[in-house]
Amino acid sequence: SPCSIIGIFFVFSLILFLSLSLSLFFFFLMIRRPPRSTLFPYTTLFRSSLNGLNNLTVVNGGINIKSNMGLKNLTGLEKLDTIGSSILISSNSALTHIGSLNKLTFIGYDIRIFNNPSLQKINGFESIQRLSHTLDVYNNPKLVEINGFQNLDTIMQYLSIHNNDSLISLA
Repeated sequence: SPCSIIGIFFVFSLILFLSLSLSLFFFFLMIRRPPRSTLFPYTTLFRSSLNGLNNLTVVNGGINIKSNMGLKNLTGLEKLDTIGSSILISSNSALTHIGSLNKLTFIGYDIRIFNNPSLQKINGFESIQRLSHTLDVYNNPKLVEINGFQNLDTIMQYLSIHNNDSLISLA
């Protein structure tokens, strides 16, 4: 009878739909998610320098250099002139020296350098005259010298330098 044929067709279609849906469900469960980056719009680099950025002159937003295990210095940022917001340098376990920022003339908000366990020297901010918010340097246990802020004449909010156990010179 036509009703039984339609019923059989319906049951067959339902079984086919459910099995296909179940197969697709398990297929997508097996696909691994990519790892999450802690640097929302920024790039995480696992290299010893930033040479790939050697033509960069302006960043309208901020720069976040964070948790790069092999990064030893900031070589590659020598042409950087302007940062519209902040520069944050933190948790870079091999970073020993912050320099290469001699041409940097404007930072729109603040400089924060913290939790870099191998950092020994900070320099290269000679052209910065004003910060509209904060200069914050802390928890860099091997930091011995901060040099290069001699032209900084105005910090609109906070100057905070603390918990740098080896710091002996602020020139």
